[in-house]
Amino acid sequence: MNSAIEVLPQRGLLYRARIVDNYHMKNQIQEFLENITGVKLGKEYIQKLHSNPSEIYNIIRILLLYGKGKPKFVSNINIYSKKIIDRDFQGYKSEDCLAPPSNKTSEGRLNPKNISYLYTAQDKDTAMYEVKPVIGQSISIAELKTKKDLMLLDLTKDEYVESFKLEDGIEFSSPTVIQAIAEQFQNPNYNDELKYIPTQYITEYVKEHLKLDGIKFKSSLRKDGINVVLFDTNCCDVINSKIHIADNINITFRKLDDDLREILSEYN
Repeated sequence: MNSAIEVLPQRGLLYRARIVDNYHMKNQIQEFLENITGVKLGKEYIQKLHSNPSEIYNIIRILLLYGKGKPKFVSNINIYSKKIIDRDFQGYKSEDCLAPPSNKTSEGRLNPKNISYLYTAQDKDTAMYEVKPVIGQSISIAELKTKKDLMLLDLTKDEYVESFKLEDGIEFSSPTVIQAIAEQFQNPNYNDELKYIPTQYITEYVKEHLKLDGIKFKSSLRKDGINVVLFDTNCCDVINSKIHIADNINITFRKLDDDLREILSEYN
């Protein structure tokens, strides 16, 4: 088990993604447009913008075209656009970038309902995949830094598989106990929360008996992606959060027949 323990050092970088809901875009859109135009916008107009927060960028283009020959108007656009770009926190404030409070926590891969853990990823792309956005959706990516060294159960290493050779020379691999556990953590649940029970049980053991700070495991949504879930929801400082727009979602496929042919060719 000791070989599966990894130290995540103090000030280590992690990323957490959240879909930006319409409510959290309201003040930013309204503030931006009213400062540029000097006009108090009607409630119905603001609500239309909420349904597609990225529409604000098209509005900026239109305003820049409209403002040709009007230096003061264009200057206002530049000033308030720069404020958006320079703002450390977009979409969500610092306190909203960490784990939700326990009373708002739903069932998760590692946590039962009403138990809050901090779900993060080692890179931005994996963090975005984990929230399952649709094309055009706005996502807030928070950059986090750990406050101290954290001890993790690392379920990402391939050496947890043992190789054996039979008398006739045929080799095969057999998973160790840790590899079998790792597969439970990276398997998709297909919207069946009952499949989370084994991983929730293991997580409780890791937290209460091994006294570790979290678990590191492979993403089920992005190849080579790594997730890190931390039990102490306040063990990270939030450095910033920036809004990203989902332009495309790439999925590749392979035919089962091709896999079977490849296996057969190895032994024929």
